[in-house]
This record gives sequence, C-alpha cells and structure tokens, in this order.
Amino acid sequence: MALAATTARHIEQHIRGAAEVRVALCGGVWGSDIARSSLTSAMARASSCRVAVTRSLSDPIEGAVRLAGSGTR
Repeated sequence: MALAATTARHIEQHIRGAAEVRVALCGGVWGSDIARSSLTSAMARASSCRVAVTRSLSDPIEGAVRLAGSGTR
C-alpha cells in the first residue's frame, strides 16, 4: 500500500528512534474496518517501529483548515 510506504518513510525521516508512533485517520474511507485494518497491516510491514493506527475524533475540515493556515504544502 503506497500510503503505508509514504508514512513509514516520513516516520524514518522525521521521528527517528521512536518506539511507537500514533497515526490518526480521518475522512469517510477510514470509517471502513477493512480500510483501517489494511493500513494497519501494511504499516506493520513497512515501518521499523510500532505504529498505532486510530480513528481521529476531529472533523476532517478542522485538519484541512489547520494545514491551509500553516502554509504547509
């Protein structure tokens, strides 16, 4: 899964040495148990540390607004 590979690379580059990293998912597709379990399995294979995949309690719009306001691209 490309998303897991990209996330694992980001973890390796920016969060070195972490024993565990939490990834919070938001958006409609992550309401699916199959989608979440697929990403969790792919992350276990792709990352050198433990990745806890959870569902965000925030509205996806909040994250989009934060990203837009931070100048991150």
